[in-house]
Amino acid sequence: MTFKLSVKDINFIRCFHNYLNIFLITPWYDFDRNIFVRQNVTRMYALLLLTAKTIWLWYLINNETIKHVFRNILLSEIIFYVVTCINCTIITAVTILKTCFWDTDKWKKMYTNFQHIDAFLRNKGKEETYWWKNVYCILFLRHLLIIILCGNLIYSWYKVLKTPLIANPFLVNICDIYCHFLLGQFENCLLRSFYSRYKDLNKMLMATSRNPQVVSNLKNLARMYRILGENVQIFNDLFGYQMVFLLFQYFVGLVGSLNRVFIIAKIFKDVTDYSYIIISNYHALIFSLIDYLITFSNMDSIVQLAEKFIHYCYKLQDDFQHESKEARALIRLSQYSERFVPKFSAAGYFTMKKSITLSLIGNVATYLIIVIQLNESESTYLKNNVSTTI
Repeated sequence: MTFKLSVKDINFIRCFHNYLNIFLITPWYDFDRNIFVRQNVTRMYALLLLTAKTIWLWYLINNETIKHVFRNILLSEIIFYVVTCINCTIITAVTILKTCFWDTDKWKKMYTNFQHIDAFLRNKGKEETYWWKNVYCILFLRHLLIIILCGNLIYSWYKVLKTPLIANPFLVNICDIYCHFLLGQFENCLLRSFYSRYKDLNKMLMATSRNPQVVSNLKNLARMYRILGENVQIFNDLFGYQMVFLLFQYFVGLVGSLNRVFIIAKIFKDVTDYSYIIISNYHALIFSLIDYLITFSNMDSIVQLAEKFIHYCYKLQDDFQHESKEARALIRLSQYSERFVPKFSAAGYFTMKKSITLSLIGNVATYLIIVIQLNESESTYLKNNVSTTI
């Protein structure tokens, strides 16, 4: 059964992949035959979703509730809301276009490569022994948490705007939060797959000295290592631009949330309803940032495992005589593998590492100071205008 499969078998992702078809985060794909299905229908559905998103944006622009809110908040809050809407739209559009129109063949290549590696590692059909390590158990708990957080956001805006759910202009942002959550979970599932396979390759390499066909086994390991490296590059191609905009989204969310605290504490001290929005916004933001840190930690762990493979190649040379065919094969393997060490990059703009977190914190602090100064200038200007009018 698919729900019981371990991450060692790529077929574990099948059910989650099919669920993501609804949002066109993934293409409609038949894992048994390794082919895309209903491609024309998928493209029509993609155009329908993009049209619906465009109509909703037009509705937001002409919405009286939004106009009323904008008349009663500071310029910085308006900027954050507009930037968030634009960025969320870009993420959604890029995801749908990459799923249905661009790089579609890369999905097939990635899954075929995974299946080829699983056959070599004899992992096909392997099930997860412990329920707390099961991918779907973890996904269920995270889904439950994100639904609670989104529900809390909806309730918070309802208390302020007093509008029904369908008329809530901020509903689109909540839908985007959920879709971004799904995209992040799918990326983490693939990263766990990479981690598991690099770990298995390292184990097989360390057991090579006990294998009578050492040279032949090393050639097979070199091929699998190369294929895994190719899959990492496909991962970068499929999700690189989304990771750039998601990182920007986390940055905007952090600065915007801290800015709201300043506004309530310093300017609108008598406004209590907005405290619900701030609290719920922070809960959702913290959850997103934890997911972001998990993603970067997974990437770093995968790169470290891949580098260990090369380290083991040099270490195993001590088990064989100098200049023996086995030792020479290990030297060639290490030199060959160095060309395929995985590097996770955001569309080629920068390498995804945990050190980016420090850069994010530094930029947040810088822009928060700028925003606070803007708020103080605007609030002073408004007070002077009010006193002059009186």
